[in-house]
Amino acid sequence: MKKPGSLFLTGPMGAGKSTIGRQLAKQLGMPFYDSDHEIESRTGVDIPLIFELEGEAGFRKREAAIIDELTALPDSELWLADDPVLEVFFALTGSGTGRGTGA
Repeated sequence: MKKPGSLFLTGPMGAGKSTIGRQLAKQLGMPFYDSDHEIESRTGVDIPLIFELEGEAGFRKREAAIIDELTALPDSELWLADDPVLEVFFALTGSGTGRGTGA
């Protein structure tokens, strides 16, 4: 099977993006990136604490920086985000269109 280019999974929190994303990445032989996990591993704290200390604006700033970095990686990547604004962005720009899913 030919590997697709970059895949983007978006959807509401708790929808199963991480579970499906890991399985999909394994099946396709692709690396898997989760934006929340990347933020937590780099900051050393969990997302709720970031919200508590920095508010949603602080978290979204961090999330945007991670997403910028992850989307700059070469093809054959998989990453996730919960933000509905990102879903609108992908729809308007065509990024991930036909390749991502609201898992």
